Amino acid sequence: MIDVLTQAHVEFGQLRVRSDFNNIAPTSGEVYLARVGAGGDSAYLKVGMLEAGDGTNANAYVFDGGRNNQISVDNAQIISGWKLTKPATKQTAEMVTVQKWANGRISEVKGDADLTVALGDPQVLYFGTPFTAPRTVTLPSDAEMLPGGLSYEIIVNGAVNGTNKLTVMSGTRTIIDLTTDSRRVKLVWQRNANGANGWVVTSAGPRTA
Repeated sequence: MIDVLTQAHVEFGQLRVRSDFNNIAPTSGEVYLARVGAGGDSAYLKVGMLEAGDGTNANAYVFDGGRNNQISVDNAQIISGWKLTKPATKQTAEMVTVQKWANGRISEVKGDADLTVALGDPQVLYFGTPFTAPRTVTLPSDAEMLPGGLSYEIIVNGAVNGTNKLTVMSGTRTIIDLTTDSRRVKLVWQRNANGANGWVVTSAGPRTA
């Protein structure tokens, strides 16, 4: 729908495609809200508020483009069949940043319960309540909604005890078990057609403070 040409720099305060009458479902191929770079490099797109949704949509993606371009989004609401990128066949996830999801915030102290992480949650997850049973934290697994480089750091301090470990998962994949307290682990998402398989442990070790 929008073509940002090679080496062009474009900024939108708000980019919105929403209507109850939407019905975007091509019988072949895909629809993209914005193509960045148009086959070349060094294009830049910035969006303040991105809204895509309502209606009935399939094979509808917000962004298309190669890794040598850049897309920066402050806030995003993507629903009703729209997806951020198509990581199975496109490099686009590697160049998108959603600032609301990459917020750097630390959570409140998490309780004695499993946790499912949603996009926009704090990136530093702090578990400080003693577990009474093994617990899990489940990271997002929808590859078509995940930007490359999205990261989470998980800290256990006063939570893990005995056999009551913390297992970090995504989808049905077990990524790492924290079996000792006062530990930390950082995970970063790398583009993968299977979202759960994209999570990579980049560092793990003792809690430093």
